[in-house]
Amino acid sequence: MKKRSIALLCCCVQLFLSGCGSGGQTMEGAKPAALDALPKEQSVQYRAELEEVSGESYEGDALLLTYRYEVPVLRACGSDGEALAEEDTPERARNALSAFNSNFSYWRDGQDAREVESWAREDYAVMKDILPIWTENRGYTTELSCTLYETERFLSVQGMYYSFTGGAHPNTMFLAWNFDLESGSFVEPSFLAADAQTFQDVVTAEIIRQAEAVAKEAGQEPDAYYWENYRDIAADWANYAVAFEEDGMVVTFSPYEMACYAAGAQVFRLDRDFLGQYLSAEGLRLLGYEE
Repeated sequence: MKKRSIALLCCCVQLFLSGCGSGGQTMEGAKPAALDALPKEQSVQYRAELEEVSGESYEGDALLLTYRYEVPVLRACGSDGEALAEEDTPERARNALSAFNSNFSYWRDGQDAREVESWAREDYAVMKDILPIWTENRGYTTELSCTLYETERFLSVQGMYYSFTGGAHPNTMFLAWNFDLESGSFVEPSFLAADAQTFQDVVTAEIIRQAEAVAKEAGQEPDAYYWENYRDIAADWANYAVAFEEDGMVVTFSPYEMACYAAGAQVFRLDRDFLGQYLSAEGLRLLGYEE
């Protein structure tokens, strides 16, 4: 079961990297076409929503698995706000929808549920009379919860993936995806910066400052509260869960990534005033941070 929990988290890591960080479809340094530069017939609006996918699996009367996913779905809309039929959607918009929506097919199409169910079925066959998770008929659990921040030109998704597969404790992983609606691509945070290296450095310094304040408040030295290489981990912040909200940017390290499980997730917030010093004019417009 422990190996399967690790494998499950590895799957989520790969999905996270497919949407942001160094493994994503990034457009760092590129500038998307302005909306008013597109032909009028190509102008569309986008609307993101969360759709629930849920269910249960049984072996006879025994509950094997309960799953529930809030899956982000992007749709193209006309000027009246109504969703466009596929045949009425411009090719550029169809490509954007495909790039975004296919990224979440792992949950929407049930692949995650099928994988966890297969592990549950194997474990139940061997340990159905031993483990409380089976004798109490609780089964395994897997969930994805998401929140959305959408502007006219940008979409940011924060996700939390939770699973319990009979180990000592549940597993929780925080995820994030940032999508440029104009280019139809997932982008790295530095895409929004006036200078990518400066942005990288100042965010690293701010995360370290906040982290050390947290450790001090807990009455510990930072290298005792966090892993000894916490500064190196902080410097790699762009490859963790980085999302945007109305109030600013959120960088989240899941349990185990920067500190032990008992310390929980490490969440660092950088407000709009801080970001405004380092984002480009285009980045501010994309995020809706213009005054």
